[in-house]
Amino acid sequence: MAQDTAEWKPSVQLSNDQASALFDILTHHETYSEIEAFKDPGTISHYGDPFQSSTEVQPTTPILQNLFTRLGLPLPGLKGVNSTYWPSRILPLVKALSSANLSESYDKGSLGQRKTISTAFSVLLEYLARGYFGGLERHPLRKEDGEYDIHSPLENVAAWEDLVQTSVYGDAIDQLFSDAAKTSNLDKHPLRVQAAHRYIVLNLASILHFIFVVSPKGPSILGLLESVHKLIPYALVRSTLRIGNAASMINAMVKVCLAKASVGAAANWLGVGGGGYDEGMNLLQVIISTVLGWDTSSLKKRLAVIEKSKEAPSKDQLNKLKAYVEMSQEEQQKCRAQSKSQGKSIVAVILADSPNLSNPTHSLALDYLSIQLSIADRQRLIAVTCRQNPDILTPVLRDLVTAYEPVIRAIHNAVDLSATVYDAQLFLDDFIKLSKKTSPEPPSVLDYVSLLEKHQASSHRFLHEVAKNGKEIRKEYQDFVHQVAAHFRRPEEEEKETSTSTTSSQDQATRDRNHTNIKDQLAHILQTLPSNSDRTAILNELDLHAAYLSFLHQSSTQRLEAVFSLSSPSSSSSSPFGPGAYIQRWQSLLDETEITPSTPEGKVRRGADLDVKRSARVDVEGEVKRGDEGREGELEREMVGAPGTERTWGVMGGRFVEVLRGWKGGS
Repeated sequence: MAQDTAEWKPSVQLSNDQASALFDILTHHETYSEIEAFKDPGTISHYGDPFQSSTEVQPTTPILQNLFTRLGLPLPGLKGVNSTYWPSRILPLVKALSSANLSESYDKGSLGQRKTISTAFSVLLEYLARGYFGGLERHPLRKEDGEYDIHSPLENVAAWEDLVQTSVYGDAIDQLFSDAAKTSNLDKHPLRVQAAHRYIVLNLASILHFIFVVSPKGPSILGLLESVHKLIPYALVRSTLRIGNAASMINAMVKVCLAKASVGAAANWLGVGGGGYDEGMNLLQVIISTVLGWDTSSLKKRLAVIEKSKEAPSKDQLNKLKAYVEMSQEEQQKCRAQSKSQGKSIVAVILADSPNLSNPTHSLALDYLSIQLSIADRQRLIAVTCRQNPDILTPVLRDLVTAYEPVIRAIHNAVDLSATVYDAQLFLDDFIKLSKKTSPEPPSVLDYVSLLEKHQASSHRFLHEVAKNGKEIRKEYQDFVHQVAAHFRRPEEEEKETSTSTTSSQDQATRDRNHTNIKDQLAHILQTLPSNSDRTAILNELDLHAAYLSFLHQSSTQRLEAVFSLSSPSSSSSSPFGPGAYIQRWQSLLDETEITPSTPEGKVRRGADLDVKRSARVDVEGEVKRGDEGREGELEREMVGAPGTERTWGVMGGRFVEVLRGWKGGS
């Protein structure tokens, strides 16, 4: 023990790479843990502003709470909602969704749609969190003269980095808004903007390609999108948006989307049948219940097939699997813990008092449980969003429309919204058609680049008309962007010296803490840890993680160069996915997901296992949807796993949360 607490000189400093690695590890784990925390209905009750006063509760999700209150709430329109909106409207909805006890990927034996989407949001939010809490380091521009070769991938990166620098520390925001008001032609903007725009398009294409082609759940997510797209009454929406008077248009749109009608009448009007429901629903709720109802019908057909199989579990065993679906979160968690500790599948734990299951019967039982969980998920989502009494969703949307009425009115007066909706409809038509393509091969990143470039003129035209014709709303959004950018500035050195001798010691301590880079705070905490063995282990993990981050950015640059070479027809085949270090971080979260063993006894599987990925491609009808599964082996080779960071997170995680809770924000 004496050796463990031996003196360790705090003068030893972390290198920049080590400090960045420490910050990266902590934000990565904390962001995802906060998102996962919303499985607990009590999380939203301890969120803090705007749901509860910050003096009443200590936020349990400080990253999400800070990002939402500082970067989200000031958004034009959203800032106009009544202060009671969050605790009286949003809180009950979030709590109801958390209480629905939606299924876990572990129990279903494959990665689910919610897991895919939640991990994607987590990775994007952690990047935002690092910028907000760590600030953007100020450095000289890569191209001071503003001259960039838009056909060079590396110069596009330079243009993006320089645009971010000048947005946070310069006048790029004002210039962008001014230029947008002058023209919708991208070619008339400065080369820095053109090159940065190209970089953004490529990264958006890379994300879309990864979600809808590379991800095993991509085809299923696409199916949901296509179903919703088919049910939206675009012609009615466009004709309503043509109403000249803004107030009349808004009232008409509210009636179209939110007015209650019998489900049978609304569903028959959409041409999908009433489904036997007789409760009053609005159009949005009819679309939700119809799409999820279609899935439920297909899933029930698969249940019938399993029940008739010669290898099917007994009726008693099937009833036990059904009963598991209705268990509480706590009871299900106990079963999962038992499954992991005993090396048994979740099915084997549920059917522990049944005779030994053969592998074929066990496989059918696991499928049966997975389908039952999928049905329950859809039924519970319909219950929360469409059949609550009193209705939760409709008041949320009505109050939101009321708050956004000035914004909608200004945009309606500035641009033809009917044409904008038509442009969006055409984009979704092309997007769905492209994403469904499987022959002769699935779409590449370059295909998505071409799609975005084909439709970018419509978005440019929309932004131009709003900026040109809606000067007040343009000014409002311009101020908002300035406010957001201010949060990413690091305090100037001279600001640290503005305190006077009359400042109280408490105020000075708070000021010093806020002016201290968060990486320096974390480094100080690490340096003063009482355990020498913890420090040594953490430093080793930081070195490995720093090397891993360097590898991610190098490999992303290589993929960028390959995909960006539009003149080379074979460039898209050099990698199974596009550029972006965030994609590999995203895949890492999916790969780390624990999945029940596929046999009665065995090791816990991971999302990285090929059989898990292939099972995730099975749609609600039981068919294996094609994506880019032919390159899953290549994908696995390119996806280098992150080194272990258990010691760093275990020792520093709680301390990091305390730093975040004490954060007072930037400018």
